[in-house]
Amino acid sequence: MSNRFREKISRQSAREQNSELYRKEIPDAIVFFCPASSQNSRQNFNKKLTKNLTLWKYFSLFENQVFLKCCNDAGSLMPVSDIIHYCRKNEAVLCLRSCFSRYADVLKEGIYMKKVVGICLILLVLGSLPLAAEEKVLTLYGSAEPRSIEVLAEGFEKATGVKVDWIRMSSGETLARLRAEKDNPQADVWWGGTLDPHSIAALEGLTENYCPSIYDELDPRFRDPLGDCQVIGVYVGILGFSANEALLKEMGIPTPTGWEDLLNPKLKGLIGVANPNTSGTALTTLATQVFRTGEAEGKKVDEDAGLEYMKALHANIANYTKSGVAPGILAGRGELAVAIVFLHDVIYQIEEGYPVTAIAPQDGTGYEIGGLNLVKGAPHPEIAKQFMDWVVSAEAQETQAAIGAYQLPTNMTAKVPESAIPIDSVATVDYDFNWVAENGVRVTDRWTREVFTLPR
Repeated sequence: MSNRFREKISRQSAREQNSELYRKEIPDAIVFFCPASSQNSRQNFNKKLTKNLTLWKYFSLFENQVFLKCCNDAGSLMPVSDIIHYCRKNEAVLCLRSCFSRYADVLKEGIYMKKVVGICLILLVLGSLPLAAEEKVLTLYGSAEPRSIEVLAEGFEKATGVKVDWIRMSSGETLARLRAEKDNPQADVWWGGTLDPHSIAALEGLTENYCPSIYDELDPRFRDPLGDCQVIGVYVGILGFSANEALLKEMGIPTPTGWEDLLNPKLKGLIGVANPNTSGTALTTLATQVFRTGEAEGKKVDEDAGLEYMKALHANIANYTKSGVAPGILAGRGELAVAIVFLHDVIYQIEEGYPVTAIAPQDGTGYEIGGLNLVKGAPHPEIAKQFMDWVVSAEAQETQAAIGAYQLPTNMTAKVPESAIPIDSVATVDYDFNWVAENGVRVTDRWTREVFTLPR
């Protein structure tokens, strides 16, 4: 945003500054303005947005600045210049107007809108259109931790000169986003998060097959679980528990070492896990029980037994979070005794000083393969393929350990992080990624109907 425009906004009249915020529908461009003096109005407005906007962008206003707040766990803020950069490939004015139109019922309270003629967004957008044709930009949806996505975006830009616009969402949220954008794809690549939602996207025709140029460098066990390069594996993570042993000791509860231990009645209200409708971690948890209980009965899969276990576990769950990493944070804070999470996240927490222990269930556990997809109809397919070639390289995968992401790399030439837990050291179930791809949506629907609705 130019200084000239900031000054223009700052010169709003005292009457406008002190009166209730107004709403006007503007056909050309939209600028949101919130008086700095109206702190309560601003807070109430932000609460409305946070409550109502879940699948798209929403606007947040602070101190006479215009921001675009991404719907992600990091809650990162983007200045108006980045809004324009992000929107211009979709015709920025239409993009902004669409955001307004979609949520007019929410936005009508707490917004003053000002039409800008010949300046601000219109000039900035029109002035930047020639640049947009020359500038190389990749739009990336990421479902791993924000620090992991950021270091890859920076590394790719440094290696290729291509700017990466990235948005962090959980795996379930990204799948929902791709479904919503099917007829008008906005992203080029989806990287990270558990393979299962990636696989569902592939089976639904939301992504395209692509084999990276260094495919042969990737571990055959993890590189292509569905076959035909429908989804490429970029890392491996082991499902387990984050246990706050000090809290468990204080409450006289033995530290759980397996899945059955989580059914201890003393753990009622002390266990956290995410919701499989929004979290790939939680879908892995659900599928793990289907496979684990099946193996106990001498079968490959026992869907009913797996759901019966989830019903029993439900009685001890404190809450179901949107994000898979959130329960681990709560366990680290002492708000939960046990969290069902991926163990590489627990190791990072331990190194950050959280009083938790990483536990691999002794009675068999599931694991994730981080997914990588080329979005069908990607706006920049050639740049997307270039990114996919680079992100599976040893160079790219080794960037993760430096920022505390201790998944196992799938590139066999990449150095394995010293803190990583080798998958061969853990008892794992026979996790069938194809079965989950074909049945994951249906089983999640069953969990929602048969488990989630039960009282606790």
